[in-house]
Amino acid sequence: MLPYALRLTQAPAGDVVTLDQAKAHLRVDYADDDALIQTYLDACTEQLDGDEGDLRQCLLSQAWELSLNVRFPHCRQPLVIPLGPVVSVDSVGYIDTAGNAQTLDPALYTVNNLGGVKMDTYLEPKAGTVWPATQCQSRAVTVAFTAGFGDAGADVPARIRAAILQMVADLYRSREAYTRQPIVANPALRRLLSRFVRDTL
Repeated sequence: MLPYALRLTQAPAGDVVTLDQAKAHLRVDYADDDALIQTYLDACTEQLDGDEGDLRQCLLSQAWELSLNVRFPHCRQPLVIPLGPVVSVDSVGYIDTAGNAQTLDPALYTVNNLGGVKMDTYLEPKAGTVWPATQCQSRAVTVAFTAGFGDAGADVPARIRAAILQMVADLYRSREAYTRQPIVANPALRRLLSRFVRDTL
């Protein structure tokens, strides 16, 4: 794949797991540790979510921009969106050889594997066409897209929500830097999350 950059343009709203849900899981019925538990929730969600998350999945709906330097992929090769699950490709922009900003007509490309969890979503030129030529510059191609399992925490697969709760519990009960069973070595977490670790083209 060509060198690329991803930029979050609209952050998700709400929480994958709420503070009340985490407190119920921890059997905490007082407010003294609310700020601490929320910090752990935010950290564990961040560990899994988005471009820098371990899953390379967007959990709640969020808007992103993928940018490619110099050009589209060669000829008819796929343009891969290395983040998911993509629910819509909102626009494909590019800088033409004259230096003008253009928006590629959606009728000229197809979007494959929309909503894919394991495999990347990718765009291809329609039959009989090729990707347009671009000016040789940074951000020559930009793809705006929306990704996520849904707008509410309940839309996120139960396995992911359960993993976040387990991670929060591990941090809450083992507050030192060293624990006898680090999160990354936890076989229960590996089982919960294995089906969401992304493959790539």
